[in-house]
Amino acid sequence: MASAPVPQAIVFAMMVAAFVVGPFVVYPVFLMKALCFALFACAFNLLIGYVGLLSFGHAAFLGAAGYGAAHAAKVWGFPPELAILFGTAVAAGLGVAIGALAMLLRQCGREKAGDRVEAGWTALVCWRHSLNRRRECFRRQSIGHPRARSIQR
Repeated sequence: MASAPVPQAIVFAMMVAAFVVGPFVVYPVFLMKALCFALFACAFNLLIGYVGLLSFGHAAFLGAAGYGAAHAAKVWGFPPELAILFGTAVAAGLGVAIGALAMLLRQCGREKAGDRVEAGWTALVCWRHSLNRRRECFRRQSIGHPRARSIQR
């Protein structure tokens, strides 16, 4: 026998109760991180479930906003509100740049422009990884790290 569906008002009340009681039961920073990942998962559900499109850039925009906000807060001393707005602007700028690249590829008249965008993302990730490895190697040399010589190419 199938159970009766639960009214939305009851589910909403349970969620509000969980949000109110949550910080007193669970470590608040952990709860905040869990909610951020839940929001990220909901966005992926929207993209993949309803739209049917897997976006490789989704994580890049989230990362760009996070790193932009953290850099603005730590290095430039922005208050949290302005740092979040700056991170949003960084992600929006990255979106405009990548969107312009995607439109440029689409105007080439190719049928499989999406494949070129995916290849471009893969190349960008590889380039960024190699750049980070070089920077890590230079940092280790400057502080006299014992493994610095073994990492050099």
